[in-house]
Amino acid sequence: MWRFVSVISLTVVGCAGSMWVKRPANEKVDEAITRQWADEIRASASSGDWIMARSYTLLGDMITLATGGDEYSHSAIYDAERGTVIEAISPVVREVPLDVFVHRYHHLVVVRPAELGEKDLHESLLRARAQIGVPYDHLGLLGLDDPQRFYCSEFLPWAIRAEERGIEVPKVVGPSHLTGYGEVVYYSGAREDMVARGLVNDAPRFAARSR
Repeated sequence: MWRFVSVISLTVVGCAGSMWVKRPANEKVDEAITRQWADEIRASASSGDWIMARSYTLLGDMITLATGGDEYSHSAIYDAERGTVIEAISPVVREVPLDVFVHRYHHLVVVRPAELGEKDLHESLLRARAQIGVPYDHLGLLGLDDPQRFYCSEFLPWAIRAEERGIEVPKVVGPSHLTGYGEVVYYSGAREDMVARGLVNDAPRFAARSR
């Protein structure tokens, strides 16, 4: 299944829309949800936390189908001081504003890696930032890892030196696997649920639970 996903990632350049999830039709409502989620993440997340998200692309469909579990297709590391996220995404590792990142996704979850202190999380963030500009690892999705490149969900365990800490890391890491690496400190819910339940600009919905 991962072979299929890799072929898709090489041939579909993120342009084809998802078959399963759709954005709210009202653009102003959609923008309000983005602002609200970004504000909620700023209020609940800390530097070094991980953000997993579900995209609106066909590739996102394929990744969630292949990995199973929670429906996440991408992952990134959060920097609370700068208000940015660092992500391994084609073509290279890059840093983008939180609002720009949040706008791309159908739902998001923030996970705080387990048993890491503030210093450890800060070091993981610095380690991730040092890789900005490194090429995306397409073949890593086939289990053919290139240690000089990264794909999104291998990037995060690498940043915390998971294997050096004795934390088991699968040969191929899917975004949905990463929710099991720590404590969930925030979950956005889905955009259409926000619209259907009239939750835009309502009280934040924080979730603190172990996975």
